[in-house]
Amino acid sequence: MQSFQKNNGRSQVPGNQLPANTVYLPSRFSHIPLSKIDEIERGVSDMCQKAGVNQLKVIFYESTGRQKYSFSVNEKKWVLVRWEALEQLPTEEILGGIAHEIGHLSNSFFQRFAKMKSELEGTSIAIMSYMFYGSISIFRAIKLLAVGLFQCIRLDVLSNLLFENLRISRKGEYLADAFAAQLGHGKGLLDLLKRIQAESPKLPDAEKLEKYSTHPLIEKRIAKLEEILGAEKGD
Repeated sequence: MQSFQKNNGRSQVPGNQLPANTVYLPSRFSHIPLSKIDEIERGVSDMCQKAGVNQLKVIFYESTGRQKYSFSVNEKKWVLVRWEALEQLPTEEILGGIAHEIGHLSNSFFQRFAKMKSELEGTSIAIMSYMFYGSISIFRAIKLLAVGLFQCIRLDVLSNLLFENLRISRKGEYLADAFAAQLGHGKGLLDLLKRIQAESPKLPDAEKLEKYSTHPLIEKRIAKLEEILGAEKGD
């Protein structure tokens, strides 16, 4: 693992040119103690080895968004972490957040989403091809009716697919939390979730709105993770 900091002249390397298994720091992070960076790197290396994940990049970035402790991962195996997390969170909470994102990769979250999207696109293309190239010249009136019917069906399919994707996404969050615990960072993740909960505004009707969200309610994630950690201790 390598840390790119101001003093080595490589802090501006574009993300797609970063070496494998890298923690990337913008130049303004030169004030972060190297001992903290080293601890993060060792933790990430250990988790990657346990999870069988290669070519992982952890990138700390600057943003003005509202979620100051934001962790995310993409299909390129980049774990993206807001700079506030590095400056303000204990190392174990940072590793807990990273472990959760590694859990998404290990649970093939992106592969499932891509498969569902591909199936929908393939079905749409097949139906459109049949309608516009198979019957347009013979049954024009029927075709016009079919187009309207298809649009109604397509909207229903898209709606169902959206809610199915959201359901899978919420399930993926629970699986990633459990995976973080398996990697030995469940306590750090739990502390991070509790911190986020304490600093987040309370939303009215949050229970009703959950089905429209990619994430479960944070209190549900906390309760489930506490259950997992309690079981590990034999409580």
